[in-house]
Amino acid sequence: MTALRKTFFIIMPQDFSDETKDTSQNADRNDSHSVFIEGELLTMAKGKWIGYLSGVGCGIIFGFSWFSMKKILLLSSASVVDVLSIRYLICSLLVLCLILTGKRKISFKYSKKEIGLLFLIGLLQPTMYNILEFSALNYISSSETAILCSLTPLVATVLGAIVLG
Repeated sequence: MTALRKTFFIIMPQDFSDETKDTSQNADRNDSHSVFIEGELLTMAKGKWIGYLSGVGCGIIFGFSWFSMKKILLLSSASVVDVLSIRYLICSLLVLCLILTGKRKISFKYSKKEIGLLFLIGLLQPTMYNILEFSALNYISSSETAILCSLTPLVATVLGAIVLG
C-alpha cells in the first residue's frame, strides 16, 4: 500500500489510512478524505469534492453552449433573440422556483440609482454579449466563436491598461 501511495493518486476514507491513526491530531477531520500524492497526505473536506465536480460540470455545459446553439440556429427558423428569450425565460423560472421554495433569498434594498445601474449592467453583459456571441455563430464556426470569446479576459486587460493607465 505504501508503494501505491507514492506512485498513484489514491483517495481513501481517513479511517483506513495508517498515517491518520493518531486521533488526537485528526479529531476535527471526521468529514474529510485522505488524498495521497507522491507520499504526501492531504485532507480535503467532502464539500470540496462536490465543488470540484460542480465546476467540471459547469465547464462541460459552458463548453457545449456554442455547439448546441449553433445546432439550434441551423435546425430551427428561430432568430438569435427568440432562442435567447426562451433561454432566459427558463432560467428566470428556475430562479423563481428557488426563491418561492425558500432555497434562495433575495433582497430588494436598492436605491433607484442602483437599480438603474444594475439594469444597465444586466442589459450590457449577459444580454448584448449573448446576442452578439450567438449572432456570430451565423457567420463563423462554433470553435472560432469559442476562441474569440475566450480572448475576452486578455482584451479586457489590455484595454484596461490603455484606458486606466
